[in-house]
Amino acid sequence: MPLSWKNQRCRWKMLPQNNHRFRSTKIKTMNKHPKEAGGNPIFWYLIWIFVIWGLDLPKPIFAQTQKAQQIEAIKVIGNRTIPTSQILAQVRSKIGELFDPICAAEDAKRIAELPGVAYSYYSTTTVKDKIQLTFVVVERNIVRLIDFIGNHKIKDKTLRGEVGLKIGDYLDPVIAHSGQRLLTQFYKKKGFAFATVTLELTPLQAGEVIYTINEGPRVKVKKVSFTGNKTIKTAHLKKIIKTTVRKWFILPSYYVEENVAIDVARLENAYYQRGFLDVNITVKKDFSPDKRTVSIVFVIDEGPVYIVEK
Repeated sequence: MPLSWKNQRCRWKMLPQNNHRFRSTKIKTMNKHPKEAGGNPIFWYLIWIFVIWGLDLPKPIFAQTQKAQQIEAIKVIGNRTIPTSQILAQVRSKIGELFDPICAAEDAKRIAELPGVAYSYYSTTTVKDKIQLTFVVVERNIVRLIDFIGNHKIKDKTLRGEVGLKIGDYLDPVIAHSGQRLLTQFYKKKGFAFATVTLELTPLQAGEVIYTINEGPRVKVKKVSFTGNKTIKTAHLKKIIKTTVRKWFILPSYYVEENVAIDVARLENAYYQRGFLDVNITVKKDFSPDKRTVSIVFVIDEGPVYIVEK
């Protein structure tokens, strides 16, 4: 049975703390009547005025909701090779339904995941209070042409096999630039020591991979000689190296810088096996004025021979 107000020695009142929670504390009422404890008519009148005034406040701007608009049309633009039907198959937004920006964003994301699509986004246009929804598709570039300018000694078909791209591939600019390096290496291995290859950047945007080539002369090896070799005879050294004047005793031999570097390593190894651990071998190249022939001299500094004592 609840106690009367006279028998209650205290009551609970909630007071705010600094941490925005509430705590309870006892406040003695000293056996006062409720009207005496908190019944101030002026206080209650002010509270009533504030309540009435609050009802007439305007609604916050963020609380006002915009009226959803109906989708009147859905279009796809920007696609060149991917069928529009394949793109629309990824779209969940429907004509006649209310436009939902979240749904449209998810549609664009699904379109961007299609093979051959670089990225996709949507835009909207309002016509007579209805939405025209447009999905913009940016396709990955495709190789439409591989061509060469300036090649006279080597055919296009042979060069296309060295590029690393073929028509119909997705055009990767990194691979296209690496093709420039691969073609240069290919020419140098064929004896075109001064060949240069340049990738044309402007046609690349249209999917056209075009290389401009300056082949230069194909350099023949005119003479191979050695100097400084005292321990190993020249005839033996010529059997060690790959660079020669003639190939198969009839065909001319062409200068390949990579082969000359390999020859230096072979000669050094031959000297190492004989105890010449400090041997130093350099190459002197003498090109003709027209750069069509070269004379190669292997300059050898044998150094001391090391003997292992038992």
